[in-house]
Amino acid sequence: MTTLLASLLYLAPALLIAAALLRGRYLGERTFTAVVAHARRRIARRPARRHGRARRRRTRPPRGGRLVAARMAGRAPPLAA
Repeated sequence: MTTLLASLLYLAPALLIAAALLRGRYLGERTFTAVVAHARRRIARRPARRHGRARRRRTRPPRGGRLVAARMAGRAPPLAA
């Protein structure tokens, strides 16, 4: 009995989401449409740039795996002992 109850509790979130989707209710739909509408309004209000000067793109230092790759690319392989 405990394994049945444990498995039902494990599957409960998936079953609730599946039931909501089958009823035609999409979770987070209102929030998603509000965010998209806000982004569209923001893009539409953005004024066009009239200056012919292009912005200079800031360069970022490499991080993570690219940092390791950048450091190893500049040196020769180790000598065989």
